[in-house]
Order: sequence, then C-alpha cells, then structure tokens
Amino acid sequence: LKVKMRSTNEIEKYLAKEFNKDLIEKIILNLTKEGYLNDDYFTKCYINDSINLKNIGPNKIIHELKKLGIDKSIIDKNIKVFTSSKEEEKIKKIIDKTNKNKSVYNLKNNIKLNLINQGFNVEIIDKNINNINFDETSIYEKEYNKLYNKLSKKYTSYELEQKIKQKLYQKGLFK
Repeated sequence: LKVKMRSTNEIEKYLAKEFNKDLIEKIILNLTKEGYLNDDYFTKCYINDSINLKNIGPNKIIHELKKLGIDKSIIDKNIKVFTSSKEEEKIKKIIDKTNKNKSVYNLKNNIKLNLINQGFNVEIIDKNINNINFDETSIYEKEYNKLYNKLSKKYTSYELEQKIKQKLYQKGLFK
C-alpha cells in the first residue's frame, strides 16, 4: 500500500503467503475501517488512470479489473465514466498515429484488429474506420517502382507486368 493503491483481493493474496485466514480477515477489516482499502475508490482511480495514461478501451479496463478481483457491480458502476465520446476521441488519436503506408483495406483491417485487442467497442471502431480517407496513389507508385526495379532483372515486358500486378494484388494495392 505504500507504493500504490491495491484492491482488497490483491492484499488478501499477498497476505495469504504468510498468514492464516482468520488473521487476514482481521487485517483486511482493519485496513478497510482505517480507509486504506476501498475497492470502489480503487476502481475509480484505476479507470481514471487508464483513460488518461493508457491507450486502452473500456473492455480491456473491465477485464483487468476483474483480474484484480474487483466485484462486477463496482466495475459497472464506475466504468460509466468512460463515455463513448471519450472512447471515440481515443480511437481517433490512435488512428492518426498509425503508419499509413499500406493499402486502405490492409490499413483498416490492421487498425480494427489492434483496437479490438486494446478493448474498444466494435461499433465505435467501425464508425471511425469508415472515416479514414487518404490518397493511396503515392503508396501504389512507390510499391510499383520498388517491384519494377526488383523484378525487371528477372523478367521482361508482358511477364514483368504480370508479376508486378500479381505482387500488387497480394498487397491489396492493385487498381
């Protein structure tokens, strides 16, 4: 407790290594009475820190709190702070930081999978991913020139164009 706030479950597990159940219950009760243990306050602080300091969504926060032994009713009461507008704002920030040197299709899939893994809601992800607009022609030209330089040593004319088209299809860049 000196280092950081802990949940009641964390303290119980820590104390279980050295003390019996009766003594642990007394210690937990005493810490709760003194105000050092409060799962509700711990949950509020954890959610607030996660919103402000981490790029994770509400589903992942809920999962982490459950792993810490927080009661579902406490989580449900406090997670309401993470509104859909805050979630949308975080998603937009993550999308803006994403490296956009892939095809639109591959980029959208990669962003969506990453955001789902980070615990964001699929509906809000889809809403924001559909708003991604950028020019794919520079990526296409760059990839075409790279493939042309690489394959022109092995193939000529028609065969070269077919191989380039094949590689561009594989990368999702062919127009």
